[in-house]
Amino acid sequence: MKGIRHAYAKHDSINFSGSSTHTGNASIIYQPIPDDAPIAGQIQWIENKGDTVCLHVRPYQQLSKALYDPFLRYPHFSATTYSSVLGEKEDVIDLDDIILHAACYDYSYGRSVLVNPSRQ
Repeated sequence: MKGIRHAYAKHDSINFSGSSTHTGNASIIYQPIPDDAPIAGQIQWIENKGDTVCLHVRPYQQLSKALYDPFLRYPHFSATTYSSVLGEKEDVIDLDDIILHAACYDYSYGRSVLVNPSRQ
């Protein structure tokens, strides 16, 4: 790979991309610090650092307590509602820090739902 920025990165047979390249491939659940709780985020851009690839990710903000998460009633359906607003800080992670690729749908009142598209 030449250059510092890339449009895509493939990991475990899944294509990931920055949000400006393809927003559908930019939503992930990741763990920036081992043993911390996983969080949802959106890949902003992909960086080539020699032999490694780093992802610059902005986390989704937590859902306001005033807004209702309708998916809490369905624990076996892996969907969680977040704020549609991204946090200001940017995490720089490795591809191995990604737990899963997530499908994201923005719906009412500044809420986005992230779903694990895996059929497993």
